[in-house]
Amino acid sequence: MSKELEIKILEVNPKELEEKLRTLGCIKTLDVLQKLYVYDVFTIKGLYQAIIADWDDTSAGMEEVVINRIKQLLLELNSIITEEDNREICRYFGETSLLGVSNDVKHTIEWQKKLMDGTVARIISKYGVNPNKWIRLRQTGKQITITVKHILENCSISDGLQQYGLSSINETELNVDSIEVANELLETLGFYHRNYQEKKRISYIYEPLSLEIEIDTWPMIPPYMEIEGKSEEEIYKFVELLGYPKKSIKIANTSGVYEMYGINIYDYKELKF
Repeated sequence: MSKELEIKILEVNPKELEEKLRTLGCIKTLDVLQKLYVYDVFTIKGLYQAIIADWDDTSAGMEEVVINRIKQLLLELNSIITEEDNREICRYFGETSLLGVSNDVKHTIEWQKKLMDGTVARIISKYGVNPNKWIRLRQTGKQITITVKHILENCSISDGLQQYGLSSINETELNVDSIEVANELLETLGFYHRNYQEKKRISYIYEPLSLEIEIDTWPMIPPYMEIEGKSEEEIYKFVELLGYPKKSIKIANTSGVYEMYGINIYDYKELKF
């Protein structure tokens, strides 16, 4: 699992931007049509119900499984819970944050009673699919990957765009050999793809700062640039080299960008050129 440090610059001109990148010594690595399948993870309510159902299972390893599930539940809830619900559940557990609650998880009768309490059950039952976590199956040329992406904090609205912290995304990625077999595997596990999407991607690398630069063109919206690197300082330095003001930087996912143009990307089962 790794933290993804990535920013976006919206409404770029691909030809002009490519000229800037070449002038700076960036190396072009890719120019392809990407194919993506997007899957929802299991619901927060469903994860909670699995914890309750398996609490009394005494088979080997289940105690550790249940504790890890509770910690995952609290991590996921933390990224979408309302301030009011957060205060109520933290007050009930006698903590100041869900992280504090997570650090206190124990496999005891007392903890089981707390978790099954009506206050906890009522709050958790309000949350279904986590919009801040999803599975992506993507083909880029010959490379095919399965990626689980998780935004770890609530988004805020800025300039009409849902944004979050630069260091707030966990990304876990696996290389696979076939997009068809990978889709079949995920669906066999119960993750049926919600959307199929296509985009055109042009990729560059900037070796002096170990940066990856992508120019993405999606259907129905203007092209945008993504810059991904190992540190915020290096990313911001490169944005300055390109001549963009810091205020042009956006930190958001693709669905947030679409929303800025009044489009819900998930209204489209297929999004193609």
